[in-house]
Order: sequence, then C-alpha cells, then structure tokens
Amino acid sequence: MRKLTLGLFAVLGCLALILPLTAQEGFPLKGSWLGDWGEGTTNRNQVFVVFDWDGKVISGAINPGTEMIAVKNASLTPTPIAPPPGTAAAAPAGGGGGGGRGGRGGGGGGQGAAAGAPAGGAAAGAGGAAPAGGGQAAAVPALPGAPAAGGAAQGAGAGRGGNGAGPSAPATVEWIVHFEGDGKDSKGATVHYVADGKIENIGLYNRSLVGTWASGTTKGTFKLTRQ
Repeated sequence: MRKLTLGLFAVLGCLALILPLTAQEGFPLKGSWLGDWGEGTTNRNQVFVVFDWDGKVISGAINPGTEMIAVKNASLTPTPIAPPPGTAAAAPAGGGGGGGRGGRGGGGGGQGAAAGAPAGGAAAGAGGAAPAGGGQAAAVPALPGAPAAGGAAQGAGAGRGGNGAGPSAPATVEWIVHFEGDGKDSKGATVHYVADGKIENIGLYNRSLVGTWASGTTKGTFKLTRQ
C-alpha cells in the first residue's frame, strides 16, 4: 500500500511538470495558416502558408508542394497603439508608491502588460500626494526578445495614496506581420509577393491574420486562419 501511494505521488508530480509545458502557446505566428487573397469578394485565390520560428528567424513556405514559395523577409512586430479617446489609460507594471512634494502620501503602483515600455517604474507626485494606483491592463502573449512590460507613472493632485482600481484600457498592442516570397506565373516569369497585415484574436488558437496582399502589380486583401 505504501509503494502504491508513493507511485501515485510520483505520477502526479510528473503531470505537474508536464501540463504547464504543454499549455504554453509558443511563438504567435508559428503554425499552419489557411485562407485566400484577392481583389474583391468573388475573385479569390486560395493560400496555404506555414510559418516556423527557430528563436531568431521566421521561416516558412507559401503553398508547400512542388511549386513551393519560400517565405523571406518575414517579421512579427508588437506595435503600441493609442487607446480610443476617453478611455482610461492602463497603469504600468512594477510601479512603486512615490512621495509627493510638499504633500502627504504616495500612490500605489499599478500593473500592466503593454509591450515596449521599460521595465519597472516609480509613481511620483508633484505638488501633492500621488493618486491611487491604476487598474490592470489587458494581457497579451509575450514575444521573445520584446522589451519588458512596465513603465513610470506620474501622479498629480491631492489626496492620500492607496489601492485604487479604475477602468482598464483595451489591448494597447497590435501584432504587425510582414512577409514576402518569389514565385512563377503561368509563363514562368518571376512574381514577387508581399503581404502586410496583423494578427486578430491573438488569444485564440485559431487566430486570424488579415491585411493586404500584392502579387506583382496586382493588389488585394487576404485573410488566413491558423489551423
């Protein structure tokens, strides 16, 4: 009975290590994407794209097969965007309470996950006590090599510091994608492909990649869904 109990604990311990690893999403662009591109709603061309990531370079293929087009000059860039007018800005990560000049108390630091802001930061009050700490920003998947989240918040005005929570701002990062490729037309001439877009619904497994697609001098739109 004792051996059975020890064996059960060992199995549970292994599962505790394995499950978090299998739950990790990995690089946001990696995987197989299926969709189409075209100039209008009816004249569409089916496209199948496979992306891979080795930790440094994005590689892949457009329409894998005998006439495969190698993906080149591919990039995925988390780009900060301004929140809509009238939306409360999210508090930065790692903010400490700052002392007010000529006043009392310090505001509590908020938490956030806006990519591109420097790590850490202190809230400072000017001419009075700093206001209460802000709410939490919407979380987005981390991109390897992207700057750490956080930043410095400045508090101004009167009042004692404390733990406050205001409305959170929507996601403040767009995941911009660019890739190119060189194929052949029906006459054997080289055709250069250029795609620029962004990832939508990045929190879902079957997220979408939408944007503009150029095939030589022909331009249109595209939408790909991860399979």
